[in-house]
Amino acid sequence: MSAAHTPGPLHVKQMAAYLDQFELRGPVDSGVIVARTVPWGNAADVEDASEANARRLAACWNVCEGVPVEALEEVAPLATIFEGVKVAAELMDQQRMHMAADMRRMKVLLDALKLAEAYIESHVAGTGGIGELIVLQAVRLALQMTA
Repeated sequence: MSAAHTPGPLHVKQMAAYLDQFELRGPVDSGVIVARTVPWGNAADVEDASEANARRLAACWNVCEGVPVEALEEVAPLATIFEGVKVAAELMDQQRMHMAADMRRMKVLLDALKLAEAYIESHVAGTGGIGELIVLQAVRLALQMTA
C-alpha cells in the first residue's frame, strides 16, 4: 500500500511574484501546494509551456483520483496495448475504405447485370434463341445471388 497523497481535485494558480510559474494546489482553501511548474530547458523557449504543463498535470491528477498509485505505476504496459489498439483501429479504417470501394464496384456490376437482363429480355422475346435464354438465366442467377 502506498503512502497517502494529497487528495484532489488539484487546481492551477499563477504565482503572483513569478508570472511565468504556476502552482498545482490541493483542494481550495487547503493551502496545500503539490507542485510548481517553471519554464526550464526547452520549455523556456515555448510561450505558456509552464501553464500548459501545470494544467496537464492537474488534469491527469484529477482524472486518476481514487485509483491506487500502484495501479497507475503498472499502467506503462498499457501504453503498448493502447498503441496496438490504435494501429488496429487504423487498419480497420483502411479496410472499411476498401470495403466501401468494393461495395461501389459491386453496385456498378449489379447495375450492369440489370441492364444486361433488360437488354436480353427485349431481344429474346419471341425469338426463342436458346443461347440468349441461357445467358438470360445466367444473368438472373447472378442477380439472385446478389440479392
